[in-house]
Amino acid sequence: MSVNLDLSFEIRDYDPERRQALLEATSSFLSEEGLLEPFGMIVDCIGPEGIVCGYTTFPAIISRSYLWIPDVTARWQAMAAEVNGGPCKALLKVDYPDGD
Repeated sequence: MSVNLDLSFEIRDYDPERRQALLEATSSFLSEEGLLEPFGMIVDCIGPEGIVCGYTTFPAIISRSYLWIPDVTARWQAMAAEVNGGPCKALLKVDYPDGD
């Protein structure tokens, strides 16, 4: 079964010198996941904290989201830590715009 999801991939508490590398890695990760183009994802650095993020501009259609969400979250966290060269906070925020 497929569901519509609003997605926000975020990286916080990272080495500021790695910001550009994290932005590039975020774009690559989301592109490889097939999320960047078809779902109008925007990759940016936002807020005073400099949060590196990629977020949907309209809902993404995800099949078997109950399996996909934990899998992509683990890979997102691993990628962020590797590019950062150490621990950082990598989050995937998921919202169900069609209801619960």
